[in-house]
Amino acid sequence: MVSLFLSTVTLLVLVATTTATIRTVEIDNPGESRRCGQMIESQPLSSCRQYLKHSSRFEPGRGGSSWREEFPRCCDELERIKDQCRCEAVQKVAGEQEETGEFQEREMQELMQTARSLPRLCRISPEYCDVGKFNV
Repeated sequence: MVSLFLSTVTLLVLVATTTATIRTVEIDNPGESRRCGQMIESQPLSSCRQYLKHSSRFEPGRGGSSWREEFPRCCDELERIKDQCRCEAVQKVAGEQEETGEFQEREMQELMQTARSLPRLCRISPEYCDVGKFNV
């Protein structure tokens, strides 16, 4: 049941990303980037870390409800970050997960795709974030 749900969510995300107009925010101002870094450091983003970690795992019966509980908390965390800093925050969290080395390639692709769409899933801007080498 969980794998069917994850497959459906993955398919919907892929369809949405190929048909939607992509809006990202780029930070060209070094001062703004520094402020974003400070803002991100002051926000723990622990729910976003947990959400990305558990929503990307293909382990039936382990942590099945955990990602559902973490998702609204993650959205709350992202809402507390300024629009122009959100992608940097998402990149940081996704990069930390990648650096752990605990994900198989397929899981890492799923995690990065979820991270890319996280603002849109939370219904906040920007819709999508460039999160690294697994961008589709």
